[in-house]
Amino acid sequence: LSRQASISNFLRNGESRVSTDIQKQEDNPVTINENSAVFITDLAITNVVDELSRRNGKTPTETLRELMKTKTYMLLFNPESYLYLESPTYILDMIDAEQQGDWDRWLEV
Repeated sequence: LSRQASISNFLRNGESRVSTDIQKQEDNPVTINENSAVFITDLAITNVVDELSRRNGKTPTETLRELMKTKTYMLLFNPESYLYLESPTYILDMIDAEQQGDWDRWLEV
């Protein structure tokens, strides 16, 4: 599945499972073991939480609790989206679009 198709399926089906299984796809040269994927995801979340906390003047704990309720956060754990490989800026843009209800922009990002 393409990234956008994967995200569309995620939205349509309302998937909320958290998974760190990385499946090798023949058309995808990226191979990442599970430990690396978990580390990269944790690092991305840490950077995003730090920036959101600075922006909103909230504690990292409050910010993480709010972030955990978003589709963007759940998508970080969907290995088919590869969102965990994106920069914190990219993820923050998705969060902004989601919070504004701008789903077209959210899908574009």
